[in-house]
Amino acid sequence: MWLSHPGFMELVKNWWNGSAPRANWEGMKFHWKLKDLKAKFKEWNILHFGRIEERKQDVINQIEELDAKENEGTFDMLLNRWMEVANSVPFSSVASPLWSPPGLGCIKMNFDGSSEGNPGPSGVGGVFRDENGKVIALFSGPIGNGDSLRAEICALMEGLR
Repeated sequence: MWLSHPGFMELVKNWWNGSAPRANWEGMKFHWKLKDLKAKFKEWNILHFGRIEERKQDVINQIEELDAKENEGTFDMLLNRWMEVANSVPFSSVASPLWSPPGLGCIKMNFDGSSEGNPGPSGVGGVFRDENGKVIALFSGPIGNGDSLRAEICALMEGLR
C-alpha cells in the first residue's frame, strides 16, 4: 500500500537523508535514523490512511448492525413481502416495457423509487448502461418513510450523485 503511493519512495529517501545524527558511533547513528524513520512512517500513515483502530471499529459496528437486522428477520420479511406483491399481479396485466440503448458514446440511467403506503417504507434503485446495453453500475437502497413522489425524486437524485 505504501509503495504504490505516488512519491512515497522519494519521501522516504528525504526522511532518511534529513535525519540529524545524534551520536558519533555509526551503529547508534543508524539506530536513531531508523527510529526517526519509524516515527515519520506512523505520522504519514495516519495522515493518509487514518487511524486503523477507528476504521476497524466502524466496520465492526456496520457488521453488527447488519447482523441485528438479519436476526430480526428484516431481510426475510422484505423478500417474503416482495414475493407476495410479485405473485399478486396477474401475468396478463404485466406490461412489457420497451427499452432502447442510448446514443453512441452516451450512458443511460434508468431509475425508480417506490413506497409501500402513502407514507410508508420507501426505497430507490437504478441502473446505468452504455450504448451496447451493458450494465456499467447499479444502485439501490432504503430511504426511510415517505410517499412515492419523494421516492422517485430521491431515486433521481441518487442516480445523479
